[in-house]
Amino acid sequence: MSATVVKDWLEENGISSGDIAAMETSNLLSSVGLFQTVTDTALNEILKEANVTLAARAKVLAGLKGIRRQISVVQGDNLKIVQAMADSAQGLIYWLKATILATIFAVVPVLAIVINHTNYDYEIDPATGEPVPLEVKKLREIVIAPGIAVFFLFLAASPMTAMFFARDMLQERSAGFDAKLQAKDSLMNSGLVCALLLTMVISALQADSPTPEPTTILSMYYTVSLNMSLYFSMSATGISALCLVYIQPLEGAAAERFMSTMALYFGEPYCNMVFSLMTLVVSMNLWVWGKYGDSAGTVALFLTWFLETRTFVTLQNLSAWKNEEITDDERKGRIQIVTEAERQEAQAHAPQPKGLEM
Repeated sequence: MSATVVKDWLEENGISSGDIAAMETSNLLSSVGLFQTVTDTALNEILKEANVTLAARAKVLAGLKGIRRQISVVQGDNLKIVQAMADSAQGLIYWLKATILATIFAVVPVLAIVINHTNYDYEIDPATGEPVPLEVKKLREIVIAPGIAVFFLFLAASPMTAMFFARDMLQERSAGFDAKLQAKDSLMNSGLVCALLLTMVISALQADSPTPEPTTILSMYYTVSLNMSLYFSMSATGISALCLVYIQPLEGAAAERFMSTMALYFGEPYCNMVFSLMTLVVSMNLWVWGKYGDSAGTVALFLTWFLETRTFVTLQNLSAWKNEEITDDERKGRIQIVTEAERQEAQAHAPQPKGLEM
């Protein structure tokens, strides 16, 4: 129905039958969202690729508001608040997964460090029977190897997590999706958030240690967690800035191909943002535990555990949402990872590609 409205508007405003046929051949009239959501520049590029003449493109862009107004009259206002609750079984699974993840990333590290801090920061001198500080060499053995191992675990999980965010952001895209605009918005958002995280982490690193002695297990792991958070927030900020620089001069199909090939780098800032927040939360809990004792530390740990649980539940619900305008086959095709040779072969058989392959 909406496609008919667009076609009628084109005919009424003097668009030639040849130009209308070119739009129909490229399936532009069936992609009503194309005329509703994309920017003028992006729409001009799409029409140009469909071999629509310059005069027709000028008329369409000049009357874009009229097209959108007529489409909205036919479709009605579909923006309503919906009580989108997952079914009870699925919702329970989301909470169970989130609880497990939050326990692994928030509770286990803090308790392991606190217990080790209590048991190993001091040892009993056999001669006097009095507690004496643990040797620095033993402290290094307890901190260096586990700290480096945890960092490498994060690095090992980084590519998979980055591709999850890259695919998830693009999988449900609507018709007329503007690759460059979406990339710029997401990169600016990740860059800004991670830059703010970076300032917080640097300030925390320059503050006092959570225990009177800076060489205790708790204080050293506090610093190690902050340095991990520093790495991930700084990396996310830098990658966001670099990707913005390189996508800025690209338009249309070139921007889409760039995002297809560099999908990992568009997902990595959000992956690093999550990792930075996780390690920052651990350091915050260690600070409270060291400064204010077990009681305040336990409450802080419970609050941050629930914070991470709720965040993981939210992420799962957002990721599970499906765009009703997209078929299941198209959705599956969008998350397939193809080689450059396969991409070029597909492009040769489809001169007017509208999608992104990763």
